[in-house]
Amino acid sequence: VQLGIGGIYYFLIAWLILQRSATRENKIFSLFFINVACGTVVNVIYAPLMINPLVLILHLVTYYLLSFGQVFLLLFTLLLLKSQRIINTGMQVLIIFSFAVLLSGIFFLGLNGEVRIDNSTNWKPAWSLFFFLYAFCLCIFTCIIPTIYFSLKLRTRFENKLIRKRYGYFLIGIGFYYFVWGGT
Repeated sequence: VQLGIGGIYYFLIAWLILQRSATRENKIFSLFFINVACGTVVNVIYAPLMINPLVLILHLVTYYLLSFGQVFLLLFTLLLLKSQRIINTGMQVLIIFSFAVLLSGIFFLGLNGEVRIDNSTNWKPAWSLFFFLYAFCLCIFTCIIPTIYFSLKLRTRFENKLIRKRYGYFLIGIGFYYFVWGGT
């Protein structure tokens, strides 16, 4: 129930962002929330199921969506730090596509025995060490570290104390998201 409410909440945040302004930055920022919301909804759907391999596939889709949203946080930060001339549409598509392809490796690994969900695991996902290292290292080194680095760099550029304070809250929020993401 809580996850379902969380999914609705993330959809609502995305909608509010887009209602405020439909700039490229806001569209990209809202895609983070939409991916997390979709991942949460898929998680709510598969949590009560005990049908193999459907549960495994839906678990991988959940993890994919929750992780894929990270690329949009990175792009949002880069667009604020740089300009749309430097991080142009082609560059954005390249970053998104590259991360999507690399992250798709979780399906190959997960469906080839690196993730197990069945009676023996009490229908909870059991990841192999290799899967864990692949999934976490991919996200940490391609999205999390760059997002944190560029976010901190961007925060120092704000001269207005109110904007700097608000961006500090944004950093706390993404830090919380990364903490929760790491727990999945």
